[in-house]
Amino acid sequence: MYRKCVLIAALTMVGCAVTTAPFAHAAAAHEKIYSVSGTMQFTVGQRDIDAHPLTALNGMPTNREVLLDTDFYGQISGSDSGTLTSGYYVACAVDLDPKAELQTKLQADANLDLGLDISPGSLTPSIDINVIPDLSGGLGADLTMSPGKIADIAVGTKKLQPDTLGTMVSRDFHIQVSGCGGALTIRAYARVTAESAAVDASGASYGDPIVL
Repeated sequence: MYRKCVLIAALTMVGCAVTTAPFAHAAAAHEKIYSVSGTMQFTVGQRDIDAHPLTALNGMPTNREVLLDTDFYGQISGSDSGTLTSGYYVACAVDLDPKAELQTKLQADANLDLGLDISPGSLTPSIDINVIPDLSGGLGADLTMSPGKIADIAVGTKKLQPDTLGTMVSRDFHIQVSGCGGALTIRAYARVTAESAAVDASGASYGDPIVL
């Protein structure tokens, strides 16, 4: 009886581990109101921000996938025309650069122009490759690290009509990042540009960072 209970408990724990999915992350709404020369006013913001991390399709821990939900909005008054622009800033703490070291003997007639002086039995220096670090055929994987870069991922643009709230509803916006080490940070933004005969103006609203 005791062994049966232990087996049932173990199976239950395994089932939970398999079905557990990454949980969602929410960010607070942000809005800014700009007034220009007492004649023009515009509002810009984002709300209903949620990030839903996904397990990487290839199972690599250095690959990140996430689905993003956000409502971007803007409104102008005292302006002839305006535009709402939306997107996300995406940054990885560390960029992992896959490299390979060729461990097999290269023949003189291999038609590879690597700019190297190769002699029989020698080992070439590392060479950059543009594949995931799942290497075969005598190749050994090595990873070099460099500071992560910040990418601007555009969602879209929308023309704004005077005195009318314009909204861009974005759901399940898919972002995939490869070769990412450490935290992945995402920040939503919305930007409004307004034009009139007297003045042109622009302003933006930035969301809180979502760290995955």
